Amino acid sequence: TIDRIIDQFSSDRQEQIQDLLTLIRCIRESKDLSHRISLYCTGNSGLTGLLLSAVTQNLDKLVLDGDHFDPTTDPNMLKLEIPGILRIGGLKTFLALAGHQRLMLFNAHESLCGPDIKAVAALAGNKNSFIVTQKETSPDEAIRFIKSEK
Repeated sequence: TIDRIIDQFSSDRQEQIQDLLTLIRCIRESKDLSHRISLYCTGNSGLTGLLLSAVTQNLDKLVLDGDHFDPTTDPNMLKLEIPGILRIGGLKTFLALAGHQRLMLFNAHESLCGPDIKAVAALAGNKNSFIVTQKETSPDEAIRFIKSEK
């Protein structure tokens, strides 16, 4: 069946993304919880958050740790366990797809910090709240970003 075929190609990271999407939906449908949902991911989970950012519009803000991950080498990209990710342009494509999101990606690899990424966010009307930096971000800075009105 199709479920068995999908299970063969499913990775832990894909399942983490699905778990987050399910959690977001549960929060959105709850009458008792705020529907303003922000995501703060540190370490290796920041890459999962970046992949998630391209497939959901239900998050208010995202603060993601790039974990100094080098997306310019094939072996590193294979470690992400996302079938076909290189074929569609890798993490740059995911950043471009998230251009409309209020997002801060810190500890990003230099290849993700170019002007082309900011230009895509600007095209989406998102000049001030799309930040990609190689610098470390403190928890206080992340909280300020999440609380800001931008």
